[in-house]
Amino acid sequence: MYQDLLMNLKVIKLKSLCLLLFLTLIACLSLALVFGIKASASINTAPTIAAPSAILIHQGGGEVLWDKNSRQQRAIASTTKILSALVDLEISNPSEQVIISPRVMTVPGNKIGLRAGDVVTVNDLLYGMLLASGNDAAFALAEKIAGSEENFVSMMNQEAVKIGAVASHFANSYGLSPASIHYSTAYDLAIIANLAMSKEPFKKIVSSKSYVLALPGRRPIILKNSNKLLWDYLGSTGIKTGFTNEAGYCLVASARKGKTALIAVILGDSTRRQSFNDGMALLDYGFNNYEVKSIINKGKAYAKVKVKKGKKKFV
Repeated sequence: MYQDLLMNLKVIKLKSLCLLLFLTLIACLSLALVFGIKASASINTAPTIAAPSAILIHQGGGEVLWDKNSRQQRAIASTTKILSALVDLEISNPSEQVIISPRVMTVPGNKIGLRAGDVVTVNDLLYGMLLASGNDAAFALAEKIAGSEENFVSMMNQEAVKIGAVASHFANSYGLSPASIHYSTAYDLAIIANLAMSKEPFKKIVSSKSYVLALPGRRPIILKNSNKLLWDYLGSTGIKTGFTNEAGYCLVASARKGKTALIAVILGDSTRRQSFNDGMALLDYGFNNYEVKSIINKGKAYAKVKVKKGKKKFV
């Protein structure tokens, strides 16, 4: 009886060990190959990026593929509006109407031409904020969502911490504040952009080259996307540009080729053209060296493990 007990324990131990080895193999394959280096080529030399801070990640999984000072806190200009839109979309309905208040007229910086009393939809304002970078649109949405911009900014900071963008702090919804009180990092912006791109309404907006804003009693306003990569880079899918004297030229760019989607963040370039060049170079580097591959398909049997003295002979 004692020998039988020992034998049963050995069988249980053997089955557990086999299962553990099998699961470990699957995990290793997933980590190494599901998103990995192309088998046909070695990694090419990393691009020379002029921007002082940048990062490239895999859209979806969030793996960091390349970075340069990506944890450095900096002014980020209108790329702030990515988080603003993310908060807006989580709370509001795009078809909801918004009456523009007189306070919107006092917002500094870039505007899309809203007037007090205009009646627009949340969707209209999202296009105005993300395509034409209208600070007035961002402010109007903040008031609609939270009652005041101060309350909305508090929600932005809470959301940033919640999703892991812990090195960031926001002072308004549109990005015009000194870096001492309004800042983020390339790494945090990549986290924010990665989540935003999982939202279908956001993806649709930032991939649009233009949008016609129709206002009752007024001529239509043509909103044109400021992201030139939509015209200049094959596979571009968005996302947002930004500029202030303090922040320099900033770009968060996404692109897809086949099953592989990437997000590049460029902060602090000296010219607008250089920010686009840096973005394209970083995306090229990613697509030339990484691709998504399906290694394991659900429901498909890949191997059998023989089991002694089990209920089944094979698992």
